[in-house]
Amino acid sequence: MDATRRLIGEQNARFTQAHLTGDIGLIESMFAPDATAFPRGAAAVTGLPELHDLTVEYLNAGLTEFREATTDFYGNAEFVVDAG
Repeated sequence: MDATRRLIGEQNARFTQAHLTGDIGLIESMFAPDATAFPRGAAAVTGLPELHDLTVEYLNAGLTEFREATTDFYGNAEFVVDAG
């Protein structure tokens, strides 16, 4: 589990950097087709087209700070949950 947690930490850092540099292609490549985002103060967003729109909206708003971080991590050898 430690190696998996480190890998997720590395991916979180890539995801953060992609937001700060506006790399929409990298951001989108990191989502599963049925991924869901839970933007603060707004309804959940599910699916790649909706996530694309949300990402573009954030970037067009002049996003200057972003940090993807793990707030909860659990699982086993077959299934891992990383919430953040």
